Amino acid sequence: MKLENKRNDFIDFLKGVGIFLVILGHHENWITGWIYSFHMPLFFMLAGVFHKNEDKYFDFFKKKVKSLLVPYLFFAIILFLFWLIIGRRFGESAINNTPIKECFIGILYGDEIKGISSMEWGIPIWFLLCLFLISNIFYFVSKLDLKKVIFIEIFFIIISAISKKYIPIPLPWNFQRALIDISFYTIGYYMKDFIKNKNKKYSMITLIKGIFFILMNILIYLNRDKLNILEKYNINLVYLIGGVFGSFGIIEILKNIKSNKKIEFLGKNSIILLAFHGRAMTVIKFIFIILLNKTLIEGSVLIDMVYSIFQVIICIPAILIINKYFYFCIGKNIRNNFLLK
Repeated sequence: MKLENKRNDFIDFLKGVGIFLVILGHHENWITGWIYSFHMPLFFMLAGVFHKNEDKYFDFFKKKVKSLLVPYLFFAIILFLFWLIIGRRFGESAINNTPIKECFIGILYGDEIKGISSMEWGIPIWFLLCLFLISNIFYFVSKLDLKKVIFIEIFFIIISAISKKYIPIPLPWNFQRALIDISFYTIGYYMKDFIKNKNKKYSMITLIKGIFFILMNILIYLNRDKLNILEKYNINLVYLIGGVFGSFGIIEILKNIKSNKKIEFLGKNSIILLAFHGRAMTVIKFIFIILLNKTLIEGSVLIDMVYSIFQVIICIPAILIINKYFYFCIGKNIRNNFLLK
């Protein structure tokens, strides 16, 4: 969830709310599916806001390697070693008994293929590889006029659908998904001024628009089985349309809410939270199940929100250490000594 360029407090606020929804969405409760309908589209859209391609392609490529591939490898190595030494001995990993070779291949392949490649050591960081593909593809697409961009991205959706039908395994780095999610990235790029423009004062119109968009997203989600008329062709219209409504709903509603430094802190460090929130939940499970011999209560949104808050808290030491000593591993040029205020 790396967004480059000059910091924008409102974007950090959006990312902070977004990453908390990602963490909450990884718990199984009755709103999990709804959160999934827009939380990644929101991040792809926010990434598109800061897309710049004034550079020559080689310079652009190097920047994306530094800001996306290097962090991916950094987190992948840490998460894989944690899984290798500790994680595979407990919980679902112990039950699955996934071969070490399969998980190692998962680092390189960046997706899951049963019996061949596994990312059970750190599934959420698929986003970084997918975003790398999207940003590089869009570098060339964005040089065309808008009508051609729309035509090409419809073509991408069709190609993705055809490839899913005739290729029995997912392509590396979530390539097929990249051809879909580039649509959200594109919307972020062309509507960046609208997205970044936070209200200076309360606006009832903005709030009404936000609520309307969210209600449309919910309506689409609740009627997904009826509306997904192209699903048999591997085209998920509900995801595309619902993702747009949900993302803009969150954006518009948050434009009316005063930004919060603690939430902005989460946004500035969303890439670290993306990588480590799963392992933070492992710590919580260890404390409850192994040390306290207690069973975790699951399926409650309120309790899952509490878990999510503690996951964030557990990640804070890692955030501070990485920003101070390993900032170059997450695409940053300078050391960050900021503390949570």
